[in-house]
Amino acid sequence: MNNTHPDGLMELSGELVHDAEVRTVVMGDDQTPMPVLCLLIKADRCNNSLVRSEQVYPAALRHEAEQAARGMKRGTRVTVTSPVAHLRMTMGMTTNIQVHGRAKQPKATPPKEAAHA
Repeated sequence: MNNTHPDGLMELSGELVHDAEVRTVVMGDDQTPMPVLCLLIKADRCNNSLVRSEQVYPAALRHEAEQAARGMKRGTRVTVTSPVAHLRMTMGMTTNIQVHGRAKQPKATPPKEAAHA
């Protein structure tokens, strides 16, 4: 079954493994603390894999994020929708990590100073 919407969204349903919680993440150039509603879901159609879903709320609406979390207890059935472009993968219980060195960083050109006559 394809859960991808034509507009680039993915929908997933399942059961909450833990009560929902609100965490704080700093975002943006000004490092604004933003409330994030965090869910851990046992997905229905992904071999019962665990999926973390995060919904960012505006900084001034932390109380709304906390209110939403209070209504999402372990065992609650939920459906979440996320842009495919923002999906992340976590490889739990990794058995091996190989290090191949650091990625080459582009050399920055130092700014040229004005010549004074």
